[in-house]
Amino acid sequence: MIKSNNDGCFQLKQRIHTNLFEAFKLIFNTDRKINTTNNFSQFSVCSKSDVQKVINFFSFSGLHPLVGLKYIQYMKWLNNLRKSLRYNNLNYPDAK
Repeated sequence: MIKSNNDGCFQLKQRIHTNLFEAFKLIFNTDRKINTTNNFSQFSVCSKSDVQKVINFFSFSGLHPLVGLKYIQYMKWLNNLRKSLRYNNLNYPDAK
């Protein structure tokens, strides 16, 4: 998501699952607080270094790729980041 202030945030939200969200913190090597409200957990990052970690994980890790709607949303997010002055110098996968 690109916020109105041009921050390119990555966000995951799901019903509370403490172990899953602690795993996200390990995967993305961050100590970001997990927001837990209304029976949902939410993990989000906006810094350039954290956004690059997300790109590395989903584009360069060699793990099973995103498919379907999540892949389309991810590609739109990458395209918006590429256009952003703040994020345009990150390492992106080749555009398709």
